[in-house]
Amino acid sequence: MTKEEFETRLFKEVDFLKDNGKEKAINFLIWFLVNYFRIEEELAVDLVCDHKNDKGIDGIYVDKQSKEVILLQSKLREKFNKSDGDGELRKLVGSGKWFKAENLDKLEQSRAAKELKSLVSELKVFDLLNEGYTLKLLFVTTGYFDFSAKDYIKVTPEVEYWDNNRLYSNFTYNGTEELVNEEFILEATDKIIENKYTTENSAFTLALKASELLKLNGIVDRSLFSKNVRYGLGKTNVNRSIAKTIKDKTKHNKFILFHNGITVVCHKAEKLMNEKLKITNYSVVNGCQSTLTLYENREYISDDLQVMVKVVATGENTKLSDEITYFANNQNPINPSDLKSREKFQLDLQKQFQHEYNSTVHYKIKRGEKVNDGAVVIENTFAAQLIHSFSLESPFNSHLKTSTFSKQYDKIFTRHTDIHLIYFLNETFDLIQNNLDKINEPIVRSYQPTKFFILFVLKRIINESGINEEFNESTQKFLSKYSSKRKAGFEKLIQIIMIQLNSDLENLKDEDEYIDYKNILRNSTEGKKLANSIIKGYKILLVHNPENKLEELLK
Repeated sequence: MTKEEFETRLFKEVDFLKDNGKEKAINFLIWFLVNYFRIEEELAVDLVCDHKNDKGIDGIYVDKQSKEVILLQSKLREKFNKSDGDGELRKLVGSGKWFKAENLDKLEQSRAAKELKSLVSELKVFDLLNEGYTLKLLFVTTGYFDFSAKDYIKVTPEVEYWDNNRLYSNFTYNGTEELVNEEFILEATDKIIENKYTTENSAFTLALKASELLKLNGIVDRSLFSKNVRYGLGKTNVNRSIAKTIKDKTKHNKFILFHNGITVVCHKAEKLMNEKLKITNYSVVNGCQSTLTLYENREYISDDLQVMVKVVATGENTKLSDEITYFANNQNPINPSDLKSREKFQLDLQKQFQHEYNSTVHYKIKRGEKVNDGAVVIENTFAAQLIHSFSLESPFNSHLKTSTFSKQYDKIFTRHTDIHLIYFLNETFDLIQNNLDKINEPIVRSYQPTKFFILFVLKRIINESGINEEFNESTQKFLSKYSSKRKAGFEKLIQIIMIQLNSDLENLKDEDEYIDYKNILRNSTEGKKLANSIIKGYKILLVHNPENKLEELLK
C-alpha cells in the first residue's frame, strides 16, 4: 500500500465513524486507538472527550500492562501535506500539569468539561498515579512534524509523538475488505423484496435456485468466504444433515423451509428486469458451511432445491459489512474465537506472522483455514493461553481455553502483543511437552495445567535473570541473538524446574500423604507458593552450579 493509498484509506475509515455523533477530529482519535492500540471501537468511544474546555485532553487510556496513564491529544489535518509545529505539542505538555497529585482538587473545582472529570473519575486516574502508574502524554496528527516540532520532540522524551509518517510505517494492512471482485447476476425464482435502509443503499431478499448460488465465483478457493467468521468445518453433524437432505430429492421443495438462508454483502446491488439482481464485489458472510456442502453434493441438486438469500449493499463501508458479519453469525452457536476472527487485531497478527516468518508459521484465527504443508500452526486461542500464563503470570485457569480467550481477551491482546513472543512461547511449550517424562508423579505429568504452570515459573526466572532486560526490550532481537543455543538452553532450564518440582512434591508428601495436586496447580495462592519454592531451590542450586544460570545456558 502506497502512502497516497493509505491517506485515502485513513480519511475514508474515519468518515465511516461519523454515525457515532462525534466530531471528525475525535473520530480520528478513535480510529487511531482501534488501529494502533488494538482496542475495540466501543471501548475507544468511551475513552475520548469531545467537549469544549477539556484542558487540551482528547482522551485517556490506562495501560495496565505497562502501568501507564496515557493522556491523548489528536489533530486532524485534511491532507497529509499539512505541517504541525511545536505549538500544539507545548499545549499538551502544559495539560499534563493538571494531572499532578497536588492538582487533584484544582482539576475538580476548575471549569474543565464534565466529560473529562467523569472520565478521570471513572478510570481512577489519580488513584493509579498514587499507586505508582506513570503519566504519559501522546500526540497524534495526520499532518507531519516541521523542524520546530522535531526540535521540541528531542527535549520531551516523556511524550509519544505520531505524525502521518509514523502512522503509515506502523499500519498493518490485512485486506479485511477483500471480496470477489466482479459483477454477477442473480436470477430469483420469485419476486425480489427490497428494503432501502439509506438513501444510497438497499438490502434485498430473494429465493434462488441452489444451482444458481453455486455459480458464484470463489467457492473452490474459498475466496467467496473471506469475510466469514470460519471456513468449512468438514463432516459435522449439521453438514451431514444438510447433505442427507440434498441427496433426498423428495425433500428438495422443502429445503428452503428448513434452511436459515445465506447472507451476502457487496459494494453495490442493482435490481434489473425480470427479477434479476446484479451484485458487484461480493462475499458470503453467513452460510459458508451450507454453500460448501451444496457444492460438494452438487450432482444431487435439482431445480426444486432453493435457498433464501439476503443481499446487503454496503458501498465501501467495511465497518458496516463487518457489523453485518458479526450479527449474522452471533445468532447461532459460534465459538468466541470465531467471532473474533474478523477483528482487525487478529487479522493483523496473522498478516504479521505471514510477513515475518514467510508462511512457515501459520497463526490460525479461523476454523477450516488452509495451512501450508509443514507450517507450524499456532491457534489464536492457544496463543491466548500462552500469553495469559507467561506475560500475565496467571497460569492457574489458562487450561480453560474458551474461558481464557473470551473473558480475558482485552487483557491478553493489547498493543504490547508481540508475534515473536508468541512464537517463542509456542516453541518453549513444545520443549515442556517433550520433557514431561522428567516429572515423576503421573497425575501431575498428565495434567494440562502443569505445562502452563512451568511456563509461569520460567517467566519468574527470566524476570530475575541477567537476560531479562534484553528479552523484554525486543523478543525478536533476543530470538536472533540466541538462535543457536536457545532451544538447548531453555530445555535444560525446563528440566531443572521439573527436577525441583519433583523434590517439592515429595516434600509435600512427607507432610501429608494425600495431596490434591490439581487443586495446587489451579489455586493461585497454593500455586504461587509452589512456584516460590521451586525458584528458591533453583537459586540454591546456582550457588554450587553457576553454569546453570539462564544467561550461561544460552552461551
